Formats: sequence, structure tokens, C-alpha cells
Amino acid sequence: MTVSGSDAPRLIVDDLSGTRVVLAPGEDLTVGRMGRVVVGEDDAHMHRVLLVFWSADGVWWMGNEGTRLTVSVETRGERSISQSRLGPGASLPLPPGESAVVFATATSAYEIRVAVTGRGVHPPEPVVVGGRPTVGTFSPNLDQVALLTALVEPLLRLPAADVTEVPSVAQLEDRLRGHPLISQVLVIGDGEPFIAALITLDKEMLPQWLRNHGLAAMDVVEASSHPQVLAALDRAVARTNRAVSRAESIRTFRVLATDFTEANGLLTPSLKVKRGPVMEAHADVIADIYSSTRKGPQE
Repeated sequence: MTVSGSDAPRLIVDDLSGTRVVLAPGEDLTVGRMGRVVVGEDDAHMHRVLLVFWSADGVWWMGNEGTRLTVSVETRGERSISQSRLGPGASLPLPPGESAVVFATATSAYEIRVAVTGRGVHPPEPVVVGGRPTVGTFSPNLDQVALLTALVEPLLRLPAADVTEVPSVAQLEDRLRGHPLISQVLVIGDGEPFIAALITLDKEMLPQWLRNHGLAAMDVVEASSHPQVLAALDRAVARTNRAVSRAESIRTFRVLATDFTEANGLLTPSLKVKRGPVMEAHADVIADIYSSTRKGPQE
């Protein structure tokens, strides 16, 4: 059946960050690092195009154009609570009403909202079996509450991700290195009141990043204190912190003017950071971090 005219359902896509697009039948939309709706612009793990939306025969569809990420679709209707998984290369029809579309890369979790609206959209009627509707109120007992809590606890700690354990503090370094501006990271804080990070810039990626953001050319030394560069790094740290508890999060960071290399003795031949030599070489920076905020950074 084809629905046309004013009765045809429309699709609203909202990235929850200020971008809201309304699509009419026959229109399509892409979401991703280089999509019409931009998501994860500074996330190197995000696909250039992850999601595509289109309509066919009065039904709105969503396709996963990625090769790695799984997408979850959770309905938000008053009479419908369901969740569907959409793997790479797959597609599914969107249900009437509002749904949350959630997905996560190695560094960040994302959520957008979609809503299928219009006079041609009607909520599905409950299935009747034996004369009684199958929808109703579920009132779990104490044992069921305990079981459900145990099942969803990992998702509560890491929203929008699959059921996995929350990453350790050591993994923060690898997550931050996924940002195009970042070359090396050393997370510090043993015996200190909070966790911090030393960050170096990638001199090969810096020129392209500056052009993409409409900034004049500059070297690593100048970029290490540039307000827009620091703001981008601050956002990257904030996204990374979503994967850990507050106690495990990076509370502040410093951008170093020189990179860690094998030549200066701060990287091993296998390109791993030498923690001791780095901390010794930048002892003054570390001392400044903890002397100026001995009781912890300002909230």
C-alpha cells in the first residue's frame, strides 16, 4: 500500500545537539562523521556514513552502512517498549512514534532520536489471544527485580553499549589516541588525589585538522596552547570519560610541546610509552598539575 499526500508519514531525525531534520517521503538522510547529520566528527572510530534513512511504500527504513558498529533501536511509545539490533549491512523498518537510536565506538557513546509521524501512521493494535489483550502491566517480584537489575547493570554503567565490562583506566590512553589530533597519551595519578593525562599532538595530522576547522597553519608548539585545539581535546577527554566512573576519569590534562619518540628515549622500539622516563622528563609539568590543584580540580 502506498500512502501519499498529507497522509504520508514523515520522519524527524534529531541529534539531541541542535540539529533536527524533517524528511518527507522520497527524501533520504545520512548520519555519520561526514553525513548530512554529523555525528562523531572528531571520533576517528566513527564511520563516515553509519546510518541512512529512506522511505518506501509509506514505510520509513533505517540501514546500517557501517562495517563494525551495531546499532540499537529502542521504542519510546507509551504502549510499546522494545529493542532491536541492527548489524552492519542490515536494515529495518522504523516503528510509528518515537525511537532512540543508540550506538558506540571504541571511545564514545551516541544517541539520536527519530520519530515517524503523520496522519497515515497508526499505533499497532495489541494482539488478542483467547479473548484477552497481550499488553498489560508487569509487576515484578523482589527476585525478578534483583535479576533484572543484575542484567542491566553493565548497560547502566556504559549507556548505549553492548553488555561489556567498563574499561580500565589504562585503556583511557588507547581510547584518546583515536582522536586525529593526538599522538601519544600518558595517564598519571598514582598516589595523587585525581587522575590526569599528558597529551602530545600528531604533527602529521595537525595541518589537515586545522584546515578542516578553518584555522590558520601553525606548528605543534603553537597548537599546544591554541584555544580551539584545547577545546577539541577537552571534548575528546569528556567523551572518553563516559566509559568510566568519576573516580577513574581524567580530571585535567596538559598538552606537551614535544612528542614522545624513540629518539628522545620516551618510546620503546615497539612504540610503547616509557612511563618512568616520561614522568622524569616532564616532572615540572606533573608537579604543576598537582601543586596547583592539590585538593582536586575545580568542579
